[in-house]
Amino acid sequence: MRKMSVLACLFTLLSFSLLAQNAGKSRTGFKAGVNYSAVRFRAAGESSYTDFKTGLSLGFFREVNLSKGLAFQTEFLYNSLGGKKSGTTTQFGYLSFPLLFKFHGKHFGFLAGPQPSLLLSAKREVEFVGTTSNKSDYKSLDLSGVTGVEYSFGKKGSYVAGLRYTFALNNIAKNVPGTGAYNYAWQGHIGFRF
Repeated sequence: MRKMSVLACLFTLLSFSLLAQNAGKSRTGFKAGVNYSAVRFRAAGESSYTDFKTGLSLGFFREVNLSKGLAFQTEFLYNSLGGKKSGTTTQFGYLSFPLLFKFHGKHFGFLAGPQPSLLLSAKREVEFVGTTSNKSDYKSLDLSGVTGVEYSFGKKGSYVAGLRYTFALNNIAKNVPGTGAYNYAWQGHIGFRF
């Protein structure tokens, strides 16, 4: 399943790149930011959210103009997500591939699209006990939806700053009937486009 998801993402990227060859200029850039994330756990029919935890977001992006005012933006990011509750900290490391449509004017833009992510690491830290890896408790693929806004500034709009909200589209808890875990995050970032 994971291989098929990655192949589908690559096929989508290639398709939009080919479609956009005649539509206009493409730009590549890098970005860095902060995730402010929480996890919603579900068990025995009840849900609860962790407190928010701060994490890193870092990576590259490619913006391909499809037409005036519409672009397709793909990204390759490392995202640190998780949450804190009752002396326990949950931390996930993901390799994320947002596939975003961007509606934009001269400075402001609105983005939306799916974000498949591959799980690189999962850790649970219990206060006064220590840290353990619990990657085997979670699925290797996390699928999220992304919405956000961006502001371009500087010479030729080379700099970009943005705010996004990422919400869960699938349960990442593995093989335990009646339980669930879902990632949610706010992300602020700044970047530079070539």
